[in-house]
Amino acid sequence: MMKKVTYLFAILMTAALMSTSCCKDDPIVPDPDEGIITLAELNGSWDFISYTYNGTEYDCGTTPLPSAIEKGFYNLVFDKTNMDVTRTFESCAGGNTQEYDFTKTLNTINFDDPSDIAEDIWFVFTVLSYDGTELKLRIDQTSFLDFNTNYLGGTLTLVK
Repeated sequence: MMKKVTYLFAILMTAALMSTSCCKDDPIVPDPDEGIITLAELNGSWDFISYTYNGTEYDCGTTPLPSAIEKGFYNLVFDKTNMDVTRTFESCAGGNTQEYDFTKTLNTINFDDPSDIAEDIWFVFTVLSYDGTELKLRIDQTSFLDFNTNYLGGTLTLVK
């Protein structure tokens, strides 16, 4: 009889332990300072140097330029305090500026137009390298259709 009580007690304890120890862990939210570049290093002005696509490097001195590739030529100014970024596009010709909200997760940087009600991501970049002054970003998504179909996946090189 004592063996049966001990056996029953062991089963009850096992069941109790299993029901309390099998909880889901809280989701891990990546620190935006992880990755190749931190928010502090990203903060500030970045000037366009070149855009490399399919092994060919294009810059402000390249003539003639392939159609619409200059839409990938831009300067960026990141403000980590407000988590916004100003993009001067077609920077070789002193182009226009537009402001976006941005997020950084590890090596991915997303731009979102704050006036866009749908809250679509307008740009997605992958940080490829950072050496302290030069930053290389691969353009994985952009809102420019002609750029998307022709030059997406190239590398934007910027310098601080």
